[in-house]
Amino acid sequence: MKLLISFALFTLSFLSCSKDIEISVTNNQYNLLEGIWEYESQVTVDSDYVTIYRKIQILGDNSAIVIEGDAIFKSWDSGFCGTPPLCFYLTEGKYALIDDVINVDMNHYFFKNTKLQIIANNGERLTLKRLL
Repeated sequence: MKLLISFALFTLSFLSCSKDIEISVTNNQYNLLEGIWEYESQVTVDSDYVTIYRKIQILGDNSAIVIEGDAIFKSWDSGFCGTPPLCFYLTEGKYALIDDVINVDMNHYFFKNTKLQIIANNGERLTLKRLL
């Protein structure tokens, strides 16, 4: 069942790509940011909490965020409780990238109207600090 849901989500995201949006090829930040980012860990850097994500190919049994080039931001999680059995769901919203800050606008308990500062992104690991 998980495989069927993952395949359906992948197919929908692949088919829903928009050709209307023009992104400058010289701005590699968008290209590095797009993808499925699975939660890896949370650490303290200079007395601030930062969250580290790793890039994956399909959604699994861990929390993740999905960032698409057409300004779509998705959260894949099981809610804040985390009591087994976990049931994951996808919440969709919008984002805007301004310099190194991702402005997220969605109806979600954690990502509701928040700003995430990109601390590091090498295309395989994404480190974010929540500003609001």
